[in-house]
Amino acid sequence: MEGIGMFLYSMAGGYFVRAINNRMVRCNATVNRYFHKVLNVVHAMAADIIKCVDPNNFAQHYRLGQEPACLPFCDAVGAVDEMHIPLLVRSSTSTVHGNRHNETSRNVLTVIGWDERVTFVGAGWPGSVHD
Repeated sequence: MEGIGMFLYSMAGGYFVRAINNRMVRCNATVNRYFHKVLNVVHAMAADIIKCVDPNNFAQHYRLGQEPACLPFCDAVGAVDEMHIPLLVRSSTSTVHGNRHNETSRNVLTVIGWDERVTFVGAGWPGSVHD
């Protein structure tokens, strides 16, 4: 239960290990061990929880046929959007992660279906890759 608390505290607040260490009165090794145990369980559960409704995208969403404003998009799978998420990196990799606004960031691509479910997230590009 304490490991779940550490994990949720870190993920919800974006706190580092040292902040969790001070809050839970545990050493860094203990916090890391519990965090990674819970993270591995959540990762193992993801395959059971996150499933594509129609993996081949054959079924047309009901809103596309009913709403006149959606008729130009009748063959569309969903919407694509990208954003830059700011992050802190080592000085040796800051030039790779630097974006055009001179900030370090990670470029994230997201595809969302018509039923407002996330179908794809690509977060593997440094900030120097944009648009």
